[in-house]
Order: sequence, then structure tokens, then C-alpha cells
Amino acid sequence: MNRRDAIEEQALAPALTDHLTRRIPATSDLLPRVRQRLMERERGGDAVRKGVPPRLRRGIVLALAVLLIVTGGIAVTAAAVPQMREALQRLLPGNGGTGIAESGDGVAVVLQPPPSFRVALLGYIPAGLTQRSTSYPALFITGGCKEEACFGMVRLPTHRPTNGGFFMADSLTPTFSFETLAPLALEAAFDGGHLTSDGGLPWLAAADAAIGVCAEIAAHVPEWRREARAHPLALLICQRVYQIACGYEDQNDAATLRHDPLLKLVCGHLPEDAPLASQPTFSRLENAVSARDCYRIALALGTLYLRERGAAGIPTRILLDLDSTDDPTHGNQEGTRYHGYYRQHMYHPLLIFDGDTNQLITAVLRPGNAHAGAGILAILTRIVRALRATFLGVTIALRADAGFALPALYDYCETEGIELTIALLHNHRLATVASGLLAAAVQQSILAAGEKVRLFAKTVYQAGSWSHPRRVVFKAEAQVLPKGTMGTNVRFVVTSRDDPPAALYDWYTERGGTEGWIKDFKNYLRCDRLSCHRFWANQFRLFLHAAAYWLLDTLRRKLVAAGVARMTLETVRLRVVKIGGRVRQWSEWVRLHLASSHPGQALWCLLAAAFPLYE
Repeated sequence: MNRRDAIEEQALAPALTDHLTRRIPATSDLLPRVRQRLMERERGGDAVRKGVPPRLRRGIVLALAVLLIVTGGIAVTAAAVPQMREALQRLLPGNGGTGIAESGDGVAVVLQPPPSFRVALLGYIPAGLTQRSTSYPALFITGGCKEEACFGMVRLPTHRPTNGGFFMADSLTPTFSFETLAPLALEAAFDGGHLTSDGGLPWLAAADAAIGVCAEIAAHVPEWRREARAHPLALLICQRVYQIACGYEDQNDAATLRHDPLLKLVCGHLPEDAPLASQPTFSRLENAVSARDCYRIALALGTLYLRERGAAGIPTRILLDLDSTDDPTHGNQEGTRYHGYYRQHMYHPLLIFDGDTNQLITAVLRPGNAHAGAGILAILTRIVRALRATFLGVTIALRADAGFALPALYDYCETEGIELTIALLHNHRLATVASGLLAAAVQQSILAAGEKVRLFAKTVYQAGSWSHPRRVVFKAEAQVLPKGTMGTNVRFVVTSRDDPPAALYDWYTERGGTEGWIKDFKNYLRCDRLSCHRFWANQFRLFLHAAAYWLLDTLRRKLVAAGVARMTLETVRLRVVKIGGRVRQWSEWVRLHLASSHPGQALWCLLAAAFPLYE
């Protein structure tokens, strides 16, 4: 349409001319003027002079629609009034009292909808204008068109994007527009239907089917519901654990994820079925457990570890890595205490890993002021008893940092024949023993032009609280720092092993891998997201995060066994699970269409060969 011709035909008021010339910016005072012009037409005035060509008249209708949308109105042709009335009853229920000013054929009908619902219904649009308007960069049209007649919906944003920015349409479905380096702009909306951002959920379900961790937990969760149960306990545990494994640790995430078609499928529902459980259900679930239930779940996870540890053959040696971590608390949660070392109110969980396979054996929640080694004897006694009952003749070794340097732990390990390697804190007597070795390291570093020098030695040492002397290995390290000062580092380790000092200390430092496993558990699986008020509800939530760790770690171990380099659990999740896909339900099967360019396709092939169920 020629805009100047429209003006010459006296089609619209001067205000419309100004706004079309300025590419129709939004104004709040224009709608009353348009209403007035249309009311004049109803009283016999000419808003559109008779004899205007149909093509020009249709262009005017479109321009008026664009104008009304940015000012909060709706416009259609008079021929579309019946369809419009029916649509308004569906789209704006309870708004039947809104006035409609009808006019002749080809002239707009106007009303004012609620401010939050700015859409324009068009009844007649010029041919070739069914996809995009050149008069306003954000205009797009949906709905079926046949030749020149089209009854669709037009949405516009409430503001235009700035350089490189985006805008969101003020409509039921948010629409985003982005500037691109390509010839065409990009428009995005959350209207794709049955899409999922976690296309790898079937592999989490496959890992769960292989090890049964969710079923182990569900078997010890009490049923608190007395009425009809829409969601079985087993599926509730699956949904919650799968969400955590996918990176959604908050209960609130279930408000939207319960509609995810693929999550529905792996939890036993079809994509078209009713939604999964909501956040309030999970809140009641986590608060239904007691201390006795948590104890039974801990035993079940220990049984799972024993079963998986012996799946590849009975081990002859098992290494237990002990560690603790901080879990900040907020508010008046049960068990929250101030910890002087971490300088915060927190929980202080105890974590025990298998040092050879990085499998999580147990995770025990403790009050925030608990010592790093608090409760370790009771827990270790149960673990050692179970290991020796399952794997006859197995050798057990223990490795830990100085937080577990407890004489009672030394005595227990020696009594049970457990190999012991635990770091010691500095004291004056140990510093005196290591002073000669440190001086030698400093001298050698000076002679080597400031290069790092590491020297090792051993001694027999007995603290005042020890029942007898024990072997202590120590390291003295020296190096000239960039500022020219000499840096030194002395470390001590008490051990029952008879390895050479250098070899034993290097073996001890391999426990740094445990820090990486804690990083997986804490940073990537958010095991510190313990926000319930009740202490035992938080312990139960810690077990749910442990189950998510088991699922992703099972996938990782399958990939490592297939020759893939070891990855963090975050990398496993990004490359295997976080794949966008479209879910389509057919009469006989469900099809998952995945992103063709995703680099995780090769890993999927390896997992398919690793799980017998998918061969």
C-alpha cells in the first residue's frame, strides 16, 4: 500500500499519518481519537470515503490494526464481526460488556481489552502480508490464510528492542526478538509444544533400571497419604531424583517440569497424560520421613554399593576415603550451628567414598558444630562389618585429612587390621623433628636457582594422647617465590603402611581425587541445597542427591569403561542429558527427535552398547 495515497484519500486522521510516518510508536492518547472517528462513521460520517480501491481499503484496515495494538485496542473488519464475537467469548470470558463499534464493510471494529491482553484480530489482510509487516519490525501473523482472506492473530511488543537487545511481547505467549548478523532477524517463543531440554533422561532411567537406586529408597519411605494416590511413591522418588540429576534441585522446579513430556515418559506417564507431581507433594514427601526411615535408607544405599562394587568381581582390596564439607544454612533450621573454622551457620555432612571407584558409600548429615570426625567410629564399624561379610578376606585401607586425626580412630583401625594413613597437624615437637630436613630443602633450592625441592623422611612419634608410638612420614618442600622470598611447606602423615616415605606421601596426596568427587556432589548436584526446616527431612534430601550422584556416576563409569576420558558429572550431564528434543506420541510408540548437531551423539552410541537393555 502507498502510504501517501492513503493520506490523500482522507482515510485516517492526521494523528494516524504522524504515527505511520514514525513507524507507529506506542502512544496512550491515540485510541480515543480513533474511537471518535469510528463513532462519527456510525452517525453517518465518512471515516473511509466511498470509492476507495479495495486494496487501499484493506491496507488501511491493517494500519489501523497495527495502531490499535500498540495502544491497547483490537481491530477487525466488519465482515469478521461474527468470528470476532465468538473469539472474544473464548479469549476474554466475562468481558461481554465491552463496547463494539461496527461500521461498513472493510472498516475496523474497535474495543478495548484488558491491558495485559494486547492482541489484534484481523479479518482481511492484503495478499503477501501473511508472514511479516515491513511497516513495523515486530509484527508477525499466525493462523491459516487462503488467498487474500485471513483470520489470524497479530502480536506486537510493548517496546522496540535496542541495539543487540530483545523485547518480550505483552501477550499470553511471550515472544522474543534478537538482532542477528544474518539478513533476517530472529524471533523466539515458548510455543514449540512437546519439547524437552533434557533429551538424555532415558539414560538416567536406564541407569536407574540397572542399579535400582530409586527403588531402594522408595522401599523405605512411609506412605503418608490416606486418600486416593495419583502418584505412587516409587514414581515420586524417580521424578525428584531425575530432576536433581538434570540440574533442577529446587522443589519449585516441579511446577513446570511436571509438564515435561520426556520426564513424564520416564516416570511412567505418556506425554499426553496428566502432569506429574507438584511442589507441595514433594514437600510433604520429604517431611514424611523419620530418623528410623533415614537409617534404613542409609543401609539400603550401603547395600547398593556392595552390590555394584562386586558386580565386576569380588575385590581383594577396598580403599575408604573420608571427608567432610560445609553446607550453609539459612534461618532457624533444625541442627544449624555456628562453625568457628568456616565462620558461618551450617550443617557439617560426613562423606565416605570408595577411593578406587569414586562410588559414594554414604552421606551422613550432622549439626553445624560437629567435629570433622564426629560419629566416624559408629559409621565405620557398620561399613567394615558389611564389607567383610560380603567380600571375605578383603583388605581395607583408610585415608583421610587431619580432621580425622583421632587417637580412637587409630586404635580402632589397628585393632581391625585396617591400613591407616591420616594427615597430622603441626606442633612444636614435629616441627623440631622436621627442621633439619627443611633446612636441607632450602639449601638445595638455593643451589638449584630457586627451583622447587621436595625431600621426604620418616620418624617414630608418640603424642601424649596416643597409646603407643606410630610411624610418621613427613615432607619438606622449599622454593623461591616470584617476589624473591623463600617459600616452605612441611606436611606430616601418620600411617601403618611400610611404603618408602616419598611413595607413601604421593599415594596419600591422591586423595585429592576425593575433593573432585565432593565437587561433583556439592557444586554440580547441589547437595548443599538442604532448605527444609526439619533435620531429618534434610537428611532425606541429602540421600536423594546421593541417588542422583549414583545415576550420573553410573553413566560416567560406563563411558570410562568404553575408553572415554574421565569427565566431571557436570560434563556428563551437558554432553549426555542436556540435549534439546521434540517428543511425538504416536498410536504405537513415542518418538524423540534430538538436535542433529549435538556432540553427544557418539556418547549415546557408547552407552547403547554398554547397557544390555538397549543393545
